[in-house]
Amino acid sequence: MTLTSSNTNWIHYFTNEARKPEYGTFDHFDNVPLKYVGNAEEFKEQIESNPLETILLIPGAEQTVRVLHNCAVVENDQSKVSVIFGLNRFSPLKQVAISSLVKPFLTPSAVTRSANTAIPTVEDFKACTSGDEFAELVGSGTKNTDTLARSPTSFWLHPHLMGAYITSRQVTVASIGESYVLAIEGMSDEDATILTNQYYNFLVFAWAVANVHAQPAVKLLEPSDEDNAEKLFLKAQHKLDKAGKEGGLAGNRDNDDNEGREGDVERSRIHIRPGRRRESCR
Repeated sequence: MTLTSSNTNWIHYFTNEARKPEYGTFDHFDNVPLKYVGNAEEFKEQIESNPLETILLIPGAEQTVRVLHNCAVVENDQSKVSVIFGLNRFSPLKQVAISSLVKPFLTPSAVTRSANTAIPTVEDFKACTSGDEFAELVGSGTKNTDTLARSPTSFWLHPHLMGAYITSRQVTVASIGESYVLAIEGMSDEDATILTNQYYNFLVFAWAVANVHAQPAVKLLEPSDEDNAEKLFLKAQHKLDKAGKEGGLAGNRDNDDNEGREGDVERSRIHIRPGRRRESCR
């Protein structure tokens, strides 16, 4: 297959995408997962009616999350979605069963040895001082973890969160927590509260994955239709080419070998500088 090469990657693409006013605040998609929990048809409708980028966060193994993007319902098998797994230019196309994306979180009665029965509050998250503390946080609020059953084990991401928190295809929850701690460091309490409120459902999702309230890692499948897979892959590549030419990113190169194999865990590279998001979070 012949491709032009702007040598941009998906981090560059989503960083630019996040600047579009159509995405609004960082919690723009937070209500979407609540609409499709346990409902595959609603999930497909949300995918097909979304005019913006569909980026999904799913549970990985050993307190990690994985990012999937360029999501589309598979034409010849409506029970699956095709996705790109990875953030490098030539990251592979995979398929995922929709049923695994709409499953609800486990309720406390189905979870063994869970000491965390309350979901952390905004103040609980703000008090964290490290990524490990974030992952092990014990909530102090009145909202019980049984309410997680109302949410699916997939989360729709605002593209801003890609460049800020999800900088490889699989990251640890602790690294997300570490990035968050650095993001609010140096902020006034008011600004930290505003930002945390917009991040809140994203933070709860990551925390819940770390605290065994999710199903096992969502299985990624090889595409069943090579012709359709190639068409979708080319469509994604042309999107990168167009963005690279429009954004002048031709000099940005990445190394696809750095992405490793599916099970590899790469800790998030931190791009946020303390106190830099005060204006954008309002």
